[in-house]
Amino acid sequence: MKFKFWRNSGETSYPEEIKSYLKANKPGENKRKQFVVFDTESSSLKISTAELLSIGAVKIKDNSISMKETFHYFLQSNDAGSNRNVQIHEILKNGKDEKKEVEFALLKFLEYVGNAVLIAHHAKHDVGLINRYLSEIFPGIRLLNHVIDTAELAIENDKKRKPDIAIKSENYSLDALAEKHNIELIERHTALGDAFTTALLFLKIKS
Repeated sequence: MKFKFWRNSGETSYPEEIKSYLKANKPGENKRKQFVVFDTESSSLKISTAELLSIGAVKIKDNSISMKETFHYFLQSNDAGSNRNVQIHEILKNGKDEKKEVEFALLKFLEYVGNAVLIAHHAKHDVGLINRYLSEIFPGIRLLNHVIDTAELAIENDKKRKPDIAIKSENYSLDALAEKHNIELIERHTALGDAFTTALLFLKIKS
């Protein structure tokens, strides 16, 4: 599945990181085929109210994961540690990892992804959460990158091989697909760990 998000037009003055991001993603701009696989951890699965707790990402270059160019920020949060979901993620308000301001992390994320194709597992949540925060902090700004959802990609591949296959959502979770493709889970339920696992999955199932 591929889809695209566009920003609203306007005369708002944006930070240089956003200006560079918008320029890199202008229609017709000469672009290299590069991929950024990312994941977010949040206080809930409800995009409209969830608090963004961390962002993790890796780059894929020449069909391999670039471990020298990882992205991982834990974010300052009013909610962290207040519910079971956060405990699962092991992101604690008073944890040892330095927390960054959300605005700072988002600008660094846009700088990191540039005009790359974004990849995420169940991308609707991750993209929606990033877009909500972007639009709240920088009115009119949303992700412009093409997006590939590895869950949808896995379903598409299965349907091509077996058109009458019964699609069961539980068979397309990150855990289920990792097991199916013999991918070892590393630091599961952390943004960087899940981004790395998703990157391995993408390399296994891409055409």
